[in-house]
Amino acid sequence: MMWLARYLDRNMHGAIDFDTFYLLAVIPRKSKNPIILLAPKNRIKDKYFNLRYGQYCEWYASIDNLLSAAAEYCGFSKFRCWRYRHRYYRLIGGKQNA
Repeated sequence: MMWLARYLDRNMHGAIDFDTFYLLAVIPRKSKNPIILLAPKNRIKDKYFNLRYGQYCEWYASIDNLLSAAAEYCGFSKFRCWRYRHRYYRLIGGKQNA
């Protein structure tokens, strides 16, 4: 647990409300800002997904929009996008149409 706390402290800058969001990924990059993907825990109350890249912060209406933007701006592969989509659906209980 201490390793995770140090890892997040080193790679995350800014405030994140963990009561509202799932942390899908923190991708550190050498000599660049880390990429942070956030997904809402309650899709009825909180409708938007978040992509953070340094000071850049964008909101997306679906996991597919978030991952296509991450592929375009950050160079994510199709496999990495599939893996994060799969991780999100496992977090929400397998409901892919949620």
